[in-house]
Amino acid sequence: MGRTIDTVTIRKTVALFSVFLMTFILALFAISVTDPQKPLLFLMFEVMSALATVGVTANLTPTLTHASQFIIMALMFFGRIGPMSILMSISNRKSSREDNIQYAKSTMIV
Repeated sequence: MGRTIDTVTIRKTVALFSVFLMTFILALFAISVTDPQKPLLFLMFEVMSALATVGVTANLTPTLTHASQFIIMALMFFGRIGPMSILMSISNRKSSREDNIQYAKSTMIV
């Protein structure tokens, strides 16, 4: 359509997708370890529903252990706030807004 996508936007998208995918895989692994008897497909559904804050369940959540329910609650919080927002808030990188401030340039008649 005669348009290009900025490389910064592509990088942000890939970073967001990577964080989302890694969170999904880690949470799925943690829940499958704490509840090994549950079907993996239903666990995947529960994890994705919680992470994407969909609000749909396969009626598996009440039968999960307390550890798995805590993981589901953490995923709901993580999905609601946003992966990148949480990672930026807990990262050690200091905001250098003061360094980026520049005053407007103007010309003066002397």
